[in-house]
Amino acid sequence: EAIFRNPSLAVRAMASQYFKRPSRSGYTFPSVADLTKRPGDVSRGARVFTSDTAACAKCHSFSGAGTGIGPDLATARTKLGREGILDAILNPSAVIAAGYEPWLIETKDGEIYSGFVVSDGDTLTLKEPAGGARAIPAKQIASRQQQKLSLMPDNIALGLTPQELVDLVEYLLSE
Repeated sequence: EAIFRNPSLAVRAMASQYFKRPSRSGYTFPSVADLTKRPGDVSRGARVFTSDTAACAKCHSFSGAGTGIGPDLATARTKLGREGILDAILNPSAVIAAGYEPWLIETKDGEIYSGFVVSDGDTLTLKEPAGGARAIPAKQIASRQQQKLSLMPDNIALGLTPQELVDLVEYLLSE
C-alpha cells in the first residue's frame, strides 16, 4: 500500500502494473493503464458522482452538483487528465491538493478537532469535514499534527466497480 502513496504518478502507475490491489469484494482491481482503455458513459458517471456509494458530491462540487468541503473538480480534466483522475481516486493520499491537507488539532482542554486549516494566526480557522468552520484561539492549541492520509477514501473503501469508476472519470472529463 505504501507504494500507492508515493508522490510520483510514474511510480504509482508502474506499481499498479506489478502490484495488484484488491477491490472491496476481493477481486483484483484493474490497473490505471487498463482502466484508461475502457469506454465510459457520462450520464452513468453523473449518477455515480451523486450516489450514496461513491458519495463524491458530499465533499466535492462539479457541474453545479455537490458541496465545497473538498476541492472543486471543475479543473480536474485540464490539470490531471484521464490517467491523473483515475490515479487520484485510486490513490487519494499520494498527492493531496494544496489547502486540503488534513490536520488534527488538540486544545489545552483535551478537545480534538480535524479538518483543513483555512487561516492561521491569533486564531486558527479549521474547515471541518462536515462542512462547518471552527475558530480556535492559538493560545488554546496544545498540539497540531498534519495527517499523511487524505480524508478522501480510496476506491477500495468506496467500493466502486471498475466500470463505475470509468464512468465517473468520463463524467469528470465532460463539459
